[in-house]
Amino acid sequence: MDERLQERLQERLPEGLRVRLRSLVPEVTEIPAPEAGEIPGLSGAVAYWAGEELRAEEWFREVERHWGPPGLVMRRGPEVLGYALFAPVEHLPRSLSLPVSPASRESVLLAYAGGGPRTRRHLLVRVLREMRLRGVGVVEAIGSDAGLAPYHLATRHLMESGWEPVESGRRWGLRYTLTRVELANTVEVAELARGLIGRVRIPSFGRAPAPGMYRGYGDGFSRSSTAPRTPRNRYPKHPSERTPTPV
Repeated sequence: MDERLQERLQERLPEGLRVRLRSLVPEVTEIPAPEAGEIPGLSGAVAYWAGEELRAEEWFREVERHWGPPGLVMRRGPEVLGYALFAPVEHLPRSLSLPVSPASRESVLLAYAGGGPRTRRHLLVRVLREMRLRGVGVVEAIGSDAGLAPYHLATRHLMESGWEPVESGRRWGLRYTLTRVELANTVEVAELARGLIGRVRIPSFGRAPAPGMYRGYGDGFSRSSTAPRTPRNRYPKHPSERTPTPV
């Protein structure tokens, strides 16, 4: 929540009663190096993909210096909902020892995204948006087909989110699939979708029905050919209100 709005709301509270309003809308931000070790699960993911030689804070600081922040975190107030870890392959040596590997050491790899299903899906979208802003054309990820390999996204989840499979391989009974997203195509599809939405005419209420169309049930109209018929009065008049019949 905006700090100014929070201050205005607190000013209206009785004197002596001060509460810290908590934002209900999750917020996604870059992970600064000093906070990398405080995010649950992130240190383990860094150790798996980058090795245990450096702590998470040190690894983040090194990648920031050469490339930029390598992670995003989603929070609701002080609560951490999930995180995403990504970097050029040269900073993620584990990716070169798996049965499938990115084509180039300069490729950008989405290593892992932690959190619930909805959180991960939202983080995947934000990662692609961030990579597009940094000028990255292709992002790859190594998924676990069974969803059992630690610190790997499930291949099914990646493909449901629009990632395309490239190749698969097996090691120690687990199957891995290299997937890829071309951001130029993603932007093109998004622009096409916005164009289609712009061409849709939303009907306004209160217009007369077109010939041969139905109006709402119970309004006294039925299908018409050229013009709607006069609605019938469902309730007969009282005898005192009837027009006398001429003799």
